[in-house]
Amino acid sequence: MTMLTSLLFLAMSQTPAKLGTEVGGFSTYIRTIYQDEQGNHWFGSDQGGVTRFDGQKLVRFTSKDGLAGNRVTAIQQDKRGALYFTTENGISRFDGRRFSTLKPTVIDVPDKGWRLHPDDLWFTSGGRFGGPSRYDGTTLYSLRFPKHIIEEKNRPRHLSPFDLYTIYKDRRGHLWFGTADAGLARYDGKTINWLYEDHLTNPPNGGSFGIRTIIEDRDGNLWVCNTKHRYVISPTNLATHGAIRYRAENGTGGDLIYYQSVAKGSDGDLWMMPWHGGVFRWDGKKLRHFPVKDGAKDALMNQIYMDRQGVLWIASQTAGPYRWNGKSFVKFRPS
Repeated sequence: MTMLTSLLFLAMSQTPAKLGTEVGGFSTYIRTIYQDEQGNHWFGSDQGGVTRFDGQKLVRFTSKDGLAGNRVTAIQQDKRGALYFTTENGISRFDGRRFSTLKPTVIDVPDKGWRLHPDDLWFTSGGRFGGPSRYDGTTLYSLRFPKHIIEEKNRPRHLSPFDLYTIYKDRRGHLWFGTADAGLARYDGKTINWLYEDHLTNPPNGGSFGIRTIIEDRDGNLWVCNTKHRYVISPTNLATHGAIRYRAENGTGGDLIYYQSVAKGSDGDLWMMPWHGGVFRWDGKKLRHFPVKDGAKDALMNQIYMDRQGVLWIASQTAGPYRWNGKSFVKFRPS
């Protein structure tokens, strides 16, 4: 083997194989949708990995390509352009050429490992005690919440009352965490404080809903997973028990609606999406209903998402993705 041949062989061996498989359609069960900075749309499925749509073709990536798991529940992107996929087997980082799985460093001591930095990424998957994970670009820290009065109660529904459904960053840059059983937590960079109302976690007809979604409206008021109240949050906390000081005001009025995903439109309207039964649009005065159908039946839905162009999408469990056309939500099929 000549020197030139050896160098070419070495270069080829260091070049990653082409990833992904071009496909003709989406998985039926879509869990999450995300648009990256380059304009590509990514569709995370329940068991079929993640599919990228670049405006022309669909390419699917699975565990065969290095993805940590084929159930993709969340997608985000860092300031360098790398993408992160939350899966059932961990968090995968994709730099455009290859996937790598982040290895967590578990911090079991409460209050340790917490910080608030605008470049950090946060994930709902945490350590064995529940709680979030924080990635600073080098290390993935699995964090633990401080001791909470809820821990003294017997809550058999969850391994940890701190299992997370959602993380939301407000206009102040503070982080809000929606838990399975412990209510709503806010981290302001110094302290973690709590807001708990039973109806947010436990619907009146039974069962456990948990804090599945959090958002601010155009006036800075907080909406938390149902339409009963909006919350005016004080910047100062109560001195006792680490509680958040707040005032609950009337929400939309009318029927109580629990929604598991919400998006804010470019006009400030809130789009509230239950598991089924269509989507509700709140403009601050009136609640309007938009059906989302799979044939004659209501589509079962996981997420509503607004992309960088202000277009609304729905990730459904029964019929793939839906897209808002200005009048209604219709099944999305690439042309």
